Amino acid sequence: MHHLCKPAQSCSHLRLPVSCYFFKDLPNYYNMKWTNCMLLLLGLSLFACKSTKDVVSSQAPDPVVAEADEPRAIVEMQLTPDWAPKYKGENPSHTRTFDLIHTALDLRFDWGKQHVLGKARLLLKPYFYPAASLSLDAKGFDIHQLALVNGSNQKELKYTYDGEQLHIELDQPYTRQDTLQLYIAYTAKPAERATSGSEAITSDQGLYFINPDGSEPDKPTQIWTQGEPQSNSCWFPTIDWPNERCSQETRLTVEEKYVTVSNGRLVSSTSNGDGTRTDYWKQELPHAPYLFAVVVGEFVVTPDKWRDKEVNYYMEAKYAPYARLIFGHTPEMMEYFSNALGVDYPWDKYAQVVVRDFVSGAMENTSCAIFYDALNHDARQHLDETNEDIIVHELFHHWFGDLVTMESFANLPLNESFATYSEALWFRHKYGEEEADYHLEQDLQNYLSEAETKREPLIRFHHGGPDDMFDAHSYQKGGRVLHMLLHEVGEEAFWASLNLYLTRNAYTDVEIDELRLAFEDVTGRDLRWFFDQWFLEPGHPELEVNYRITRDENGQQLVQVGVEQVQDLRYMPVYRLPLSVQITDTEGNTARFPVEMTNRDTTFVIEYAGNVGNVIYDADQILLGVKEESKPYSYWLNQLTYGQNYKQKQQAIEQLTAHIKKDEVVNALLLALKDDFWATRLEALQALSQYGEGARRKKIVRETLRMAREDEKSEVRKTAIQVFADDDAIKFAQEKELGSELDNMLIAGLKDSSYNVNAAALQALTFRSPREAIAIAKEFAHAPSPSLMGICTLILMQVDDPADFETVLNNLRRIPASLEQAQIVQGFGPYLQNKSEAQQKAAVEVLKKIAADGQVWWIRYSALQILSDYTSQPEIQEFFRQRLQADSDENIKEYCQEVVGG
Repeated sequence: MHHLCKPAQSCSHLRLPVSCYFFKDLPNYYNMKWTNCMLLLLGLSLFACKSTKDVVSSQAPDPVVAEADEPRAIVEMQLTPDWAPKYKGENPSHTRTFDLIHTALDLRFDWGKQHVLGKARLLLKPYFYPAASLSLDAKGFDIHQLALVNGSNQKELKYTYDGEQLHIELDQPYTRQDTLQLYIAYTAKPAERATSGSEAITSDQGLYFINPDGSEPDKPTQIWTQGEPQSNSCWFPTIDWPNERCSQETRLTVEEKYVTVSNGRLVSSTSNGDGTRTDYWKQELPHAPYLFAVVVGEFVVTPDKWRDKEVNYYMEAKYAPYARLIFGHTPEMMEYFSNALGVDYPWDKYAQVVVRDFVSGAMENTSCAIFYDALNHDARQHLDETNEDIIVHELFHHWFGDLVTMESFANLPLNESFATYSEALWFRHKYGEEEADYHLEQDLQNYLSEAETKREPLIRFHHGGPDDMFDAHSYQKGGRVLHMLLHEVGEEAFWASLNLYLTRNAYTDVEIDELRLAFEDVTGRDLRWFFDQWFLEPGHPELEVNYRITRDENGQQLVQVGVEQVQDLRYMPVYRLPLSVQITDTEGNTARFPVEMTNRDTTFVIEYAGNVGNVIYDADQILLGVKEESKPYSYWLNQLTYGQNYKQKQQAIEQLTAHIKKDEVVNALLLALKDDFWATRLEALQALSQYGEGARRKKIVRETLRMAREDEKSEVRKTAIQVFADDDAIKFAQEKELGSELDNMLIAGLKDSSYNVNAAALQALTFRSPREAIAIAKEFAHAPSPSLMGICTLILMQVDDPADFETVLNNLRRIPASLEQAQIVQGFGPYLQNKSEAQQKAAVEVLKKIAADGQVWWIRYSALQILSDYTSQPEIQEFFRQRLQADSDENIKEYCQEVVGG
């Protein structure tokens, strides 16, 4: 997953970063693209447009449909925007010449060589046409035997092998009435392959040996797999495409001390009398090859149950006491989605496994989800980040992705959009509408960030390869489109349509039309317009909205809502937008009016007799797009005071920040600090921090200090404390006789149960009392939390006490991929300059590890920049040559080439 921040500021005391803004994406979640610059989109707006006015009676609930606009205009001499859709070649669905029916694997592992010693039996038949040859995906194998099996007899077959595929010559032509069984004995060497990766999945090695020789004392020895998009063929021979599916048996022979987990149910576990054990896993229901999984390690298994099915949590012993805290909502999630979908969780069991050094956020392997090690955390870390969105995301895939699977990677949103939207559905069910709205807003912003440089249709066959599909389009944009679809057809129809889609297509592969047809068959409506504009067209609507109050010739008050679509029509359509207008009077009473826009420029006219206090177009805030509203600040003040959802209040706060010196705005924001929803309090707090000098500042500072101590949400407490990571804020508090309250706040923050709050308090303390901050940094430096570990390490690096070197180096070694890791790496070069040769040598080894295995490309890049100071050493030169060949990121390849060439 990528994290990108603005350049950190520094203070005059310890010169530590005091703010760094970043977006988190998830999963795969999730691993959405981060953008490090805002690009100016150039182009001329020379399109013809038509304006219409439609009168909406305050008594009539029926929507008004505007007239259709003329076709898209073509204008010469317009510049091509950077985000314009790119044609990267056609990627049709895989042609199926054979049907893979069953795969049986018998696997042992050579930990020293990092090899898989495998035996595979594949049951297949021609898909439709007769066939006399067969190709299997098998990457980086040594083939020892390949034979056709007939009962107890085996017949050797001729084949050619290019290191990627086995091309097998069968002994005769076979028809679709025939079934044949192949036996392949092989050694897979995934660690020896030249690998690549993407922002979402950083390596395509397929199977990974973690700390196989035990040389890293703080890291367990493990094996785990990651098959998506097409990497499982690095450890067993298969037809590695998502439109293939088969049942599965897996026998794993390991040392007795190890626990194994794979797909399906554990049939037997047999001791072999030589210190090893063979576990036999069996899955009788078919699934796609990329969903096969194997995990081996010393795990503690925490048992749970949903109805009559096993639900188990596999964690390292250190974190096993927190397994139910982290994963304990899983049975409730399974019950909620089974009931909502009308389709029970279909698989034999559900195992959730946390591993080290995973190459993505998590993976929905059928009945065996694997998670990255951020889920290895204690109860205090859980206060700051539950990772509940990742957990629900991978579970929902067991319906959308595992039970019903995309036909091709062009249809990846049929997997990932649903899993992403499930996060908001769960939050709504468990925590309420505002928590879901907050999550949906983060999804929208992630997509819009990516849309600055990339706008593609959700379903696209012209992608640059499967990795190109794992982006904020397939995840967050798709999730927001499904949110609009729910509002379009209604809650009952939405779930009924999903039920039909799942039952009609269970254990098969699908494309987008099958989803559309399910919705049409349930609702009786033609929904091609919706699917065409949202799934098959690039981009999103960009709206300019204005509001006017007028009267007609009879004196009837009219509210005019003018909406213009200003997106670039060379690439994006004129959208059909069935939304609603909300009018709020000066007392907070609201009325809703459905309206529907079908042309580029429309004015809706609504008869309304009350005193208008505010008007909102898209009252439910469901639109996937950009909306610029022109209305007086009094409307925004009304919207904050009487807003009906988080997004309405959030928009109002954002707009009112420009009027922060007005007393009525300050009063409204101070009132918002007591809002029931934590994110609204957070938005108000951040707006009030912009107040600066003025008569109300003392009141604002006192309220901020109160929230830092008392707010129930750790994120709000942390943000309130961060206001005082500033010389001016500290000075003001002292001058206004708030010094004791400030000290009490810092003491409370340092004792807080949240590590993130501890980190914020320590950061603020560097401004209040640098000497005390240094002492506390030494005390807290071994904390498990990246945020607290990070600020402590940065302080110790700034102080540069020789006694702290081992602590600093060890923290650099153990801190996970995070903003804090980036900050430490970026400051490590200057820190090393006055260190001994032995210390520099030890640090170089840690930096090499980060440069080779780091999950985030620009952190690897920072480590390489430091290592470039040591290129006089032949081994460092060789390391750069290795990274030039092995790293998948073009920025790093270019830099390594410069270093090697120089």
